[in-house]
Amino acid sequence: MSIQMQSIPRFSLYGEDKDQTDSEFIHIESIATRSEYSAWVIKPHRHGKLLQIVFIEQGHAEIELDNQQISVERPSAIIVPPNAVHGFQFTPSTRGYVLTIAEPIVNQATQSRASDYLQTLTLKPQVVTFAQDSSFLPTLSRLLDEMMEEFEHYWEGRHHMIEWVTKMILMTLYREIDQQQLLDDKSNEHSKFNEFCQSIEVHFRQHWSVEQYADSLGVSVSTLNRLCKQHRDTSAKKFIHERMFTEAKRRLLYTQANVDQIAFQLGFEDPAYFSRFFKRKADISPKQYRQTNPFNTEYRTQ
Repeated sequence: MSIQMQSIPRFSLYGEDKDQTDSEFIHIESIATRSEYSAWVIKPHRHGKLLQIVFIEQGHAEIELDNQQISVERPSAIIVPPNAVHGFQFTPSTRGYVLTIAEPIVNQATQSRASDYLQTLTLKPQVVTFAQDSSFLPTLSRLLDEMMEEFEHYWEGRHHMIEWVTKMILMTLYREIDQQQLLDDKSNEHSKFNEFCQSIEVHFRQHWSVEQYADSLGVSVSTLNRLCKQHRDTSAKKFIHERMFTEAKRRLLYTQANVDQIAFQLGFEDPAYFSRFFKRKADISPKQYRQTNPFNTEYRTQ
């Protein structure tokens, strides 16, 4: 019996499998409301057309974010773009909010004059950990409280206010990220490396060479390799390949596409070359990797 292609669970806000297309659709709830009923655990899943921000004001969380295991103990914002796999295990009574934004709202913001700012938040999953003396943490807490108050009432112009406060929240998060980079002694290099990471997200399926990335960033290949060595202890080429490898593993684990289809989805003209690439990285073939890590139609096993 054939199994239809299906990814790791892709939910709208209330568990439906429909894509949310309402351009005014924004939702906020407390972490307790979202997770208390399930013993403070949210199993790995993804959202097809939703950007999600999980703000932890107080408490502890163990987070799975696109094949990364992250422990959070300080006030933090976990930014989850559409289709990023994520799961949480919170300590009981963790305080904070889960803000979910429909993709049309995100696209509207990133295509506006604020695009240079807000695209930083939408291209990749990330954890923003606030410094104890952060000037933006109180602002973000206040904005989220205001968002919840708007959400719980039906005042005139409610949907407009919610949309405006959402954009303020996104900009406040950007400012925190920017401030952290400015405080870094090598902030310019950090910014350039972050730009490289964003460029990879856009172009890795096109199999850009290191030279193409360097040219687009206005740096030399040697400078790009030095930045990768400083930030990830690897070369630029290996860093690019690692992103491709991560995406290949994700598709093997979370979709029912066959190996040839995955190869073409990732820009490989020859599926055999994709298999050789994968085996060099994993020491087993893509088919063996999928058999070793069987697909689960409910949730990925822990």
